[in-house]
Amino acid sequence: MTSIFSESRKALDDFEALFSDHFEMKRISASNGDFGELEGIQFDSAKRGGFLYFWSTGMIEYHLVDYEKGEEIIPVAARVVEKKDIEQEYLGVLINAIRAEIEGGRE
Repeated sequence: MTSIFSESRKALDDFEALFSDHFEMKRISASNGDFGELEGIQFDSAKRGGFLYFWSTGMIEYHLVDYEKGEEIIPVAARVVEKKDIEQEYLGVLINAIRAEIEGGRE
C-alpha cells in the first residue's frame, strides 16, 4: 500500500466526523477494485448524497448529487494525487460544496 492509502483512512474519518450529523454514512472496502484496494464512504440524506473513494494506487474519486433537483452538484471527479493534495487541494472542493449546501439552508 502507498502512503496516500494510509492517509486516506484518516481523511475518511475526518470527513465522517464533519458530516455524520447530516448524512447516513456507509464505509466501503474492497480488495481488488479497478485501481487496487478501495477504502471509501458513501453518504446519503433525503436531499443529497454521493461518495468519496480512495484507491491504493493514489486515485481519489468523489461525487455529490442533489436528489431533489436530480442534478449533479459535483460530477464524478477522479485523479491521482500526492499525499499533500488530499485535503488542501482536492477534498476541499467536496467539503466546501457540502458545507455550502448545508449552510445555505438547503439541508
